[in-house]
Amino acid sequence: MSLAQKGLAAGGWTGSASVVTDELDPIADTWGAVTSITGARYSAQGFETDIAATGVKKVIAGGIGQLTSVEEYTHGDDSWNTKAVIPSSGRSQGGGVNLGGAGYVLTGDNGGLVTGIEKYDIEGDSWSNVADVNTARRDFGCFSDPTSRLLAFTLGGYTGSIVNNNEEFDSVALTSTNMTVVPRTIRNLGSGAGGAENAGYLFGAVVAPSNNTHRYDIDGDSWSTDGNTVAATRYATTGHAAGSNLYNAGSNTGPSATSEKFDESAGTWASIGDLSLARGRGTGVGSPLWLSGSALSDVFSLDTRAPLILGLTADNANYPMGTSMELVVVTPS
Repeated sequence: MSLAQKGLAAGGWTGSASVVTDELDPIADTWGAVTSITGARYSAQGFETDIAATGVKKVIAGGIGQLTSVEEYTHGDDSWNTKAVIPSSGRSQGGGVNLGGAGYVLTGDNGGLVTGIEKYDIEGDSWSNVADVNTARRDFGCFSDPTSRLLAFTLGGYTGSIVNNNEEFDSVALTSTNMTVVPRTIRNLGSGAGGAENAGYLFGAVVAPSNNTHRYDIDGDSWSTDGNTVAATRYATTGHAAGSNLYNAGSNTGPSATSEKFDESAGTWASIGDLSLARGRGTGVGSPLWLSGSALSDVFSLDTRAPLILGLTADNANYPMGTSMELVVVTPS
């Protein structure tokens, strides 16, 4: 199994902020404790950064208890490295994605709701404010599109009341566009994108029903409903993709250590191994397979510097390191 397929769940809430970190083996469908993140936190933002000989790297940025702190985890080495702090008083309860080879933190809270979108230059280890969302919010779903990896979506959340807004952020044009709203008002911390379809998912919710799964067809800008989570109440769960599957892990209910895997073709959830520690509001980052034309490639959270690129089509100008040959692994420099 490639290190590029592994998932990460860092920090969380157990009654207080936690440093506990777990790594997902998506072949065995089990979680195991790894080196704890520096600085207890929950409701942080996370995104992929790079792949090297030692494995995929993932950033955990901000979070309640560590608003400006940024830590990068390396699979294989099982180590953390401190990176440049988030500017503008930091961020928590926002969305984290990888778009076009850079990290992004969208909206969220830093003592008050903010509209700002902060971009992280992975090679330069620096941050800059590049744009704004239309609606400031926290506790929302966030994912990128698996096809281009240039678009991010912020869905539902809390603005002072629970909303159903759906915004698309274009990282090239630096614009935010209102899209078809989520079928219900939803304050939701579980989301993911990837698999065999160009779709994103919201699962669980703070307000009942708390086990729904909503599927967003990115190309068609439309919504449908898939099977419920195994847990009757699933909220403040980590959500991410790894390999060709979606996962949730933990919940504020209890809190809980349970975890589930989503079968995209069947639209159903199944229980897998538990986290090493029961907690909610952790930050999940994975490395799913994603789509580029008819060829498979590596999001989530969501690159010319993708963690793994498989058969990336050469005519995609946004990925000049790609190749027209299918199933060729490209390791970005």
